[in-house]
Amino acid sequence: MLTTRVTEFLEKRLFGVPAFARGQPTLTVSLTPLLVAREIVATKNQQLREIIRDCSLNNGYMPAPYISGLEVRRVAGMWLRLDRNGHLDFWVDLTADIDRVKTSEGSFLPLSASAVGGYVAGLCTLGKKVYDHCGIQEPLIAKLDIWNIKGVSVRGKRGSLGFPGEPHIWSSEHLNLDPVEIDSLQDPENPSRVILQRLGEAFGFDESPFL
Repeated sequence: MLTTRVTEFLEKRLFGVPAFARGQPTLTVSLTPLLVAREIVATKNQQLREIIRDCSLNNGYMPAPYISGLEVRRVAGMWLRLDRNGHLDFWVDLTADIDRVKTSEGSFLPLSASAVGGYVAGLCTLGKKVYDHCGIQEPLIAKLDIWNIKGVSVRGKRGSLGFPGEPHIWSSEHLNLDPVEIDSLQDPENPSRVILQRLGEAFGFDESPFL
């Protein structure tokens, strides 16, 4: 159940998106324990720092301390953070994951659905390892937003004849999914599929191309 405390915490955290994104298409995805008021992560723990260093979202950098926990911000356009309250988030510039395609019907800006799927799966996998290490077993709130993507499109999955699906174009400035409660990260693929299915539905697909 989404609490007022978690809602306010997420709103405060996302307040920093414009300064990070600087108008560029940006994905933010996070996992937040329901009991967000506690400080339960020992950020000086070496094994925990190595878990973050070795995850697929990182480039082998050891996380550094910052005001509320640990962060990796060595690569431009990428920010990975773990707070002492267990909040885990990943912000990434999607510019490299968006092409510019010109056709007889006009120009398209297709977003790589597989790249977005990889980011979400990577965070859920990291979350399982972090929370198992820290002994966090409570339900979590997952939140995904994509900023500054007006005019960006996503193609549907290929049909039975192998032809690519029709592109669905996002017409608003931002895409903001409602938070979703995740009971467990025991199998990280399950919450990842829930998030990515909702993202596909937001683009108007019954079968999510992000999966």
